[in-house]
Amino acid sequence: MDKTSFLFGPPPRGRRLLARLCAAALASAALVGGAGRAGATVTLSTDIERTGDRRPTSRFPLWISREDCLTDNDLVFTVTLAPGTYSRGDILSVWVSESLDCRLDDERDTNGDCMQVETQSNLEPTMQFRVRAEDIARALGVEDCTDEGASTSARPVSIYFLRQVSPQGDVGPEDSAVWTDTKMDLLGPRPPDDVTAGSGDTRLIVNYSQSVDDDMAGYYFYCDSNLVSSPDPGGDGAGGGGGAGEGGAAGGGGAGGAGEGSAAGGGGAGGAGEGGAAGGGGAGGAGEGGGGGAGGAGAGARAAGGGGAAGGGGAAGEGEATSGGNDGGGGSSTAAGGSCGSALLTPGEVPDVSLVPCGRAGKASAGEATGLQNGVKYAVAVAAYDDIGNPGKLSAVACATPVDVDSFFELYREAGGQAGGGFCSVAGPVGAGRWIPLPLGVAVAGAALGLWRRTRRRRARPSAQEHG
Repeated sequence: MDKTSFLFGPPPRGRRLLARLCAAALASAALVGGAGRAGATVTLSTDIERTGDRRPTSRFPLWISREDCLTDNDLVFTVTLAPGTYSRGDILSVWVSESLDCRLDDERDTNGDCMQVETQSNLEPTMQFRVRAEDIARALGVEDCTDEGASTSARPVSIYFLRQVSPQGDVGPEDSAVWTDTKMDLLGPRPPDDVTAGSGDTRLIVNYSQSVDDDMAGYYFYCDSNLVSSPDPGGDGAGGGGGAGEGGAAGGGGAGGAGEGSAAGGGGAGGAGEGGAAGGGGAGGAGEGGGGGAGGAGAGARAAGGGGAAGGGGAAGEGEATSGGNDGGGGSSTAAGGSCGSALLTPGEVPDVSLVPCGRAGKASAGEATGLQNGVKYAVAVAAYDDIGNPGKLSAVACATPVDVDSFFELYREAGGQAGGGFCSVAGPVGAGRWIPLPLGVAVAGAALGLWRRTRRRRARPSAQEHG
């Protein structure tokens, strides 16, 4: 073979492959973080740090959550300037926008939507910039880390690092670097509906209808044992009716107050007329999100042998029918039954970051609030959370009391039984209890013994045939 042909022909196959790999590596280095380019004076390291806890990779560790914003869990960037491409009198500024190009002077002026969050002079070859999470939120129009927007989806973030001789004028691509791998999401998913709570052993069993938001990843449960009287959503009838007339009908009862999120209370009962028909009950107030309260019953005066006339039905709430003829008054009734409220758990509000959940669940319609004390009544509310841990607004509050759930084996021992205590008393949380019941343990033991004997017989048959 004439080796001089390589001078005019293509290189060997191996050398072509090596050249392609080198070209691909250079291209990748030029694209990482949007910061490294041939001839660039500003290079941005992709090794971004957090000043607080860093979430795992599956939970978007460089995004800005509400907790990040409130606790100053900021981003720390490392910027490198190419030697000989800058002077110490230059400045390096950091700008943030949702989607605009902050290299353009028009976007950085007082009427633009880019916000400057940091600047340094006396430039060094390598510098670090701490970009505050709260400043990123402010650049996107959010004050006090509270996003009032309707969408719960993450919002894009663009962070620009600009080397400038003067603050005015456009900045070229070679004198800038941009980071776009961070997003801001301060809103959790919408809360679940139809929350109820049932009793378990040192726990509550919480059921609900799931949230429909796309970014919903699971649910947090929040508990409070310091119960307060819930705001009266209906209230008793306001004011007494007119006085009884001689021979005339009595005045009607007062109207019930409007309920917020629950049924309104009924109106007060009308007074008895002397010799006339009883006054009508007051109309129940319209429930906001629930049914109107029932009207109060007329007081039972007996005129001409007739009983008092029943009060009319309460005014209807949104989409709910009302009933009539019941006495007015009443407190709030939770989904779990009874009246309860909590100063810490306010439906429709995002839970404070200081509140520690008493339980959590994945994408399921039920879960457990654990670590509770038997015999103590708890209020429990549910908040859906998203991929970066943002809790949404709290659901309606339900109340229940954990109770000691005795199993068959415990009751048997308390009655004086002496058997058991071995295989059949395997401990562990089974449902809301703490033990596997004795009959179940006996059945499992019998099944295991039968399976063992059957296996022994099968193994013995080939051996007998070989020696028979």
